[in-house]
Amino acid sequence: MKKTLLIAILIIFIFLLLNHIEQICEYASSIQDDYVFHKKYFYVTITGSRGCVKSCSFCDVQHYWKKYKFKDAHTIASEIHKHYREIGATNFSFNDSLINGSLKNFNNLLDRLIEYKKDHDLKDLRIDGQFIVRPKHSHPETMFQKMSQAGVTVL
Repeated sequence: MKKTLLIAILIIFIFLLLNHIEQICEYASSIQDDYVFHKKYFYVTITGSRGCVKSCSFCDVQHYWKKYKFKDAHTIASEIHKHYREIGATNFSFNDSLINGSLKNFNNLLDRLIEYKKDHDLKDLRIDGQFIVRPKHSHPETMFQKMSQAGVTVL
């Protein structure tokens, strides 16, 4: 008897949930919108890579991630654009150990972000993250100019 009653209650609950799923999703979305647009310093966190290209004796990153792996530039730029389109986010913080472990991928990411900013009028795009300092020939002045154009504000 108890088992039948529990099953009946569960069926009624599922029926009610399914009939009101649209309102539940709409409410959840409005909460998210309120949070996003009423927080002055709202940031979306992006993970573009794991690990590090160096083996510094003072650092524990290699203990957690033995090999440096990264998302391709197109995937990261698309993720940023998706958050901008869906929730209006303009502030992004990379939680990677370093966002420029692969210079080729980092340059591609900067190019894509500059392109997205121009094509979609993303004037307020702000990006911060951790950055590995390399010799001057690896980081010419033009790279820093490109970073500024892409919206990188803090490293």
